[in-house]
Amino acid sequence: SPTMNTPLLGLMAQIPPAQFDNAGSGEPSAPKPAMQGYLYKQSHTTVKKKQKCWFELWGPELRYFQDKSSNVASRVILINGCQVSEVKTCSVTIQTPNDKFARSYVLSCDSSDELQRWRQALLQASSLPPLVRSLNVTERVPIVALVNSKSGGKQGASLKATLAKHLGPNNVMDLANGGPKARIKERLEQYGVDNTRYLVCGGDGTVGWTLQDLDFLKDHGSLSPDVTVPVAVLPLGTGNDLARTLKCGGGYAGEKLLPILHAAATSELTQFDRWKVVMTVKG
Repeated sequence: SPTMNTPLLGLMAQIPPAQFDNAGSGEPSAPKPAMQGYLYKQSHTTVKKKQKCWFELWGPELRYFQDKSSNVASRVILINGCQVSEVKTCSVTIQTPNDKFARSYVLSCDSSDELQRWRQALLQASSLPPLVRSLNVTERVPIVALVNSKSGGKQGASLKATLAKHLGPNNVMDLANGGPKARIKERLEQYGVDNTRYLVCGGDGTVGWTLQDLDFLKDHGSLSPDVTVPVAVLPLGTGNDLARTLKCGGGYAGEKLLPILHAAATSELTQFDRWKVVMTVKG
């Protein structure tokens, strides 16, 4: 007997994200960031260069993007508990001793008044507690990573920190803690049905597990049967026949995640039929 059609995303076929905008769904709009705008970020390389990026301050999370229109953050910086100082009149330094990727960030802008507003906002944000729930930013397609930390010789466990670098820690969920059903239901309870896309990081078994749990949520009323829940695949380990068929690749080998996440946010939605075959032995 056939199961419900469950959509997956082919990561290679990209179309503009506006095609999947669920505007007008009746969901409450997301709050605005405390500060947003273009700043110059000093590079961490030996040759100090400045890169102009779009920054947004959401509570204790400072996110910067390659451009205002970018779908996925280049970096999510957790500044709660960090020291914010004005080294020079034209720059602000954020000391991040617990950051796995950088010990400090030096930011500047063309306007000294604007920089002072950023400094005050960053000082206030540094005293805030960590966010306990993921952000629901309606201007971009939200991506929630569902990671099987045991997949690929525990490759998923090391992948979580890098995913959090781009998505934020609350948008990276370990399937060891309750499985896909609990993680997706948690998101639904927070925001209802929105335009969130789920990136399943694991093997074919993890993908099947996620789709089966989506069917369970539909069968038991947590999701309407007519609701489309987009699921993308980041294959871990070997095999990955399903991921290969969907042109998602045969297995993640340490490539940069930002292009992969961008593809997950903008790829074309493809219908995927799953079937349950029941064999009965007669006689």
